[in-house]
Amino acid sequence: MKYSLMKKVNPLAAFLLLIILFSACGKKDGQVSTVENAPVNSSPSHFIKYKLDGVQITCDSLSAMRDTATSPNPHRIVITGSASASPFLPKVEIMIEEQNTGWVQGLTVTCNSASNSYVFVKDASAVIYNSLFSPTGVNLFFSHLTYNPNSSLSGTFSGSIKNVGSTTKSITEGSFSLVFAN
Repeated sequence: MKYSLMKKVNPLAAFLLLIILFSACGKKDGQVSTVENAPVNSSPSHFIKYKLDGVQITCDSLSAMRDTATSPNPHRIVITGSASASPFLPKVEIMIEEQNTGWVQGLTVTCNSASNSYVFVKDASAVIYNSLFSPTGVNLFFSHLTYNPNSSLSGTFSGSIKNVGSTTKSITEGSFSLVFAN
């Protein structure tokens, strides 16, 4: 008596085999999906964009944090952006220390070797550049800045950054629009 393959395979076993096969296809080796890797503040109205030596960079994993009123002076704002997929490069971090004028709209901050504010970039090759190594540095302009919980900040930035080997890269057409996470 000849039996077809369909009569020999239990339908429940076939269904379970398909579930296992399809669930195994969803991830690459070593790739883990976690909440901490999820983009923060990412939407068309929240962004960090810039050109690094003419190459357009758009960050899709974002964060903006500020010191609270109870934090010791001087207060700081830290803005970060990176790719949302491993290895999370390129990455940019901007740390601005409160100026004598306070946090006001229209504020311009120079991040260079003479200031306590900086722009740090790790490029797609994981080479680190920093405005603290550059005498001219990076200028940030805040077109909108509200230093309150759940408030927002936006602006532009451009300038030069260097690595420890003195290689200089230019940042042009930088812009950001974020909401503070705290």
